[in-house]
Amino acid sequence: MSETQATINRWQAEQFPDATEEGILDHLREEFNEFLGSATQAETMVEAADLVILLYAWAGKVGGDLHAAVDAKMGINRARTWNIQPDGTGRHT
Repeated sequence: MSETQATINRWQAEQFPDATEEGILDHLREEFNEFLGSATQAETMVEAADLVILLYAWAGKVGGDLHAAVDAKMGINRARTWNIQPDGTGRHT
């Protein structure tokens, strides 16, 4: 089975029916710290998955579609001019 925001949101609603937006955001902060503290690439991938799952939870709670938001944001990003940083990342102008 390939998970989507909808399948994950259904599971979350069954498992955590009383989860609040604030609670989800607090959990997201905790998981982000675990992501930053991961010792191996395998641990980091598991923590990254936790972040995505919690972002789906938040998006579902506020009635948003995370994939639609990513698509819209990438449209903006593709139209921007980027300054490449010394570490290889980019910052838009």
